[in-house]
Amino acid sequence: MRPTTAVVLAAGRGTRMRRTDLPKPLVPVAGRPMLDHVLDGLAAAGFARVALVIGHLGGMIRDHVGTTHAGSEITYVVQESLDGTAAALACASATIDRTADVLLTWCDIFVAPAWYTMLATAWGARSGLDMLTTVIEGDPSRGAGVTFDADLAMTAFVEKPPGITRGWADGGVSILSPYARDVMAQVEPSARGEREIATGITRLLGEGRKVGVERYTGPWADLGTPEAVSRAEKEFAELL
Repeated sequence: MRPTTAVVLAAGRGTRMRRTDLPKPLVPVAGRPMLDHVLDGLAAAGFARVALVIGHLGGMIRDHVGTTHAGSEITYVVQESLDGTAAALACASATIDRTADVLLTWCDIFVAPAWYTMLATAWGARSGLDMLTTVIEGDPSRGAGVTFDADLAMTAFVEKPPGITRGWADGGVSILSPYARDVMAQVEPSARGEREIATGITRLLGEGRKVGVERYTGPWADLGTPEAVSRAEKEFAELL
């Protein structure tokens, strides 16, 4: 069954953006806040409910977005302590139907809007998955490397794998079952002191749970810096 609820992580400080006047989700991309572009894509894909996890300057995000966006109902969850991505998801999960499958993404991860629809459709077509995640061809050493078999079942997930500069990497847009969300809520802090999605994925694989992948080959951007925003405005010109 296709999910109709999405969670967008938008609590970070975005210090690399070098902006003190705006929270990162409101930094403009092609003249509009980056968050607006993400919400547009989710609404077009039929996500009726979107939970925004906010933190730094969250009041500005509330004031800008309001309670609806292009037909999607918007709710807010405050991550009081920025203690990791799994912790942020757990904050949102506490406000969502425990039986719901949920799409998870970040305010600063840009994909073609149609990808949200394609990933949701793939989730509905593939049975027995606890999680389905996007993978992209790129440099895994900057994020996380992913390996998978011929059936697109993930076999390993390794953060910043050393010595590997080309391969399949985590693309940052996923769908999680209620069980996977429970696992994410229970992960222990990493060596960095954060409760992380990566830890949860590793635990799912260790339990023999099915984590699927879908290969994305369209334009993709992690909008972590002003330079990344400038590149995305060129690469996504037709989509924006």
